[in-house]
Amino acid sequence: MLVKFKMEKVTKNTIRFTEVLDNELDAPKIGTLYVPKSTLGTIGWTESQELVLELKTE
Repeated sequence: MLVKFKMEKVTKNTIRFTEVLDNELDAPKIGTLYVPKSTLGTIGWTESQELVLELKTE
């Protein structure tokens, strides 16, 4: 399952993302996600990009 997020707010050490829903009546799978700025730096994320999270079980 792939879940897309867009940047919502910058905090001191993290960036808050909100889930992008296909339809406003859809229920979010995750909702709000906080990611440390250092983690985003290691993956080369920039503010103009969406964040895509893959969920799977092993």
